[in-house]
Amino acid sequence: MGDTRWVPGDIKYHDLNGDGKIDPGKNTVSDPGDQRIIGNNTPRYRFGLNLSVDYKGFDATIFFQGVLKRDYWLSGTYFWAFADDEWGVPVKSQLNSWTPQNPNAYYPLTQFGAWYDHQTQTKYLQNAAYTRLKQATIGYSVPSTFLKKFKLDRARVYVTGQNLFEFTKLHEGFDPELLNATAYPLSRSVTFGLQLGL
Repeated sequence: MGDTRWVPGDIKYHDLNGDGKIDPGKNTVSDPGDQRIIGNNTPRYRFGLNLSVDYKGFDATIFFQGVLKRDYWLSGTYFWAFADDEWGVPVKSQLNSWTPQNPNAYYPLTQFGAWYDHQTQTKYLQNAAYTRLKQATIGYSVPSTFLKKFKLDRARVYVTGQNLFEFTKLHEGFDPELLNATAYPLSRSVTFGLQLGL
């Protein structure tokens, strides 16, 4: 691509149109060069599943949500080490980059501003589908016969967890709901409570 000098550890691109060079052609529908449509970042098949049960004073509710199909191209410093400049601090996952001793690394050779290694292509296209346990609550309601001596109509203790875990193949460090490592991630929280009715 352009006059860039390729070195060991750079990404290898295919000459898809067979013209002897790797380029975007005229970057039009009729002449896309070596570019092809490789994904769709529109979230498809969103779902939510809410389940609840009551048994002998115990109650439980769980809520799952997710997206069954979504392709996504991650970019920027949190995905590519030194993507913007040499002042970025690599994250742990970016240490798995090409070296002569690590030729099968996930990332190519780490270089400052190596835009030619960061072109949209199938190797780093992400599967952003996910299923997340958005909320789970377990409670216990104290029997009314026991509450009469305390002049209470109702007493319930419970514990609620939010964003407890998710199943996803998305690259580590990215939240499938946000898809932006520069945004604050969704926090995981656990709450304990007591409800009283007089």
